[in-house]
Amino acid sequence: MTIKDLKNFRNAIHRDLKISPQNEKSSCFIVREEKKESAIQRIEFTFKNQDDVLIIRQEAEKCSAIKNLFETKPNLDSCDFIVLLCKNRNIKICFCEIKSSKSKENQEKALKQINSSKIFLEYLCKCYKEHFDSAFEFSSEMTENIYIYPASNSQKNRTSSLGSNFKFKSIKIDNGKAIIDNGYEFFRD
Repeated sequence: MTIKDLKNFRNAIHRDLKISPQNEKSSCFIVREEKKESAIQRIEFTFKNQDDVLIIRQEAEKCSAIKNLFETKPNLDSCDFIVLLCKNRNIKICFCEIKSSKSKENQEKALKQINSSKIFLEYLCKCYKEHFDSAFEFSSEMTENIYIYPASNSQKNRTSSLGSNFKFKSIKIDNGKAIIDNGYEFFRD
């Protein structure tokens, strides 16, 4: 996998499935939380190079291909966003869910949302590979589940491994907004 492979994949998928940087010269990507009651309303991620990152967002109201698949459940659950990073010819995929707390109920819901998004991304990659003759692939070994929640009194972003399903990330927020100046560090191993 090269940066060019990731860029080709990004250019091929529909614009409503990806978060674009603020402008062509910027590498700042803004993720917004749809639920008004969420403590985290907006996260700004900055990367040095926008070509080695892709952020996917499954919003059924924007993309008709993922809306109304089933009669009894018109909108499928999905995680808040998916980050694909290419570094040293390796791809890393982070399935990210934003929650206001680390409650057991929220963690169980987040895991279901992430699992649904994994199925979606696998389908998207298989279709891309089939229709564009691409070698683009991913496996579950390349993925991480990221659970993002507000830090109570933290001065810095903290990472802790408090379970086998998630990599927990607390972020400092100010009026519902968080700024991550180094997206690579935030998503590092």
